[in-house]
Amino acid sequence: MLEKNSDREVHVEKIEQRPMGSIAFGLERIGLVAVQAPILSCIILVGLIIGAIFGIDRIKIDDSLSQLFRSNSKEYRQYETETKRFHAT
Repeated sequence: MLEKNSDREVHVEKIEQRPMGSIAFGLERIGLVAVQAPILSCIILVGLIIGAIFGIDRIKIDDSLSQLFRSNSKEYRQYETETKRFHAT
C-alpha cells in the first residue's frame, strides 16, 4: 500500500504474495539439475544420444497387414486359405 507522509516522500509497504500452485506438482524442478551440474548433464546427454543412434539400427517395421491381423479366429483362417488359393502377385 502507498502511504504519503509528506508531499515528496512515498513509502511502499511490502505486500506478501502467496506462492502460485505448480501445474506439474514440482516436477519442473528436475530441469534445475542440468543447471547445477552442467558437465554431468552433458555427459549423460551424449550417452543417451549414442544409445539412440545404435537403437535406430534395431528398429524394424513390418508393413504386412496379414501379420498385423494374425489370430486364430475363423475369419483369419478363411482369409489365409483364400490367399493361398488366389495368389496376389
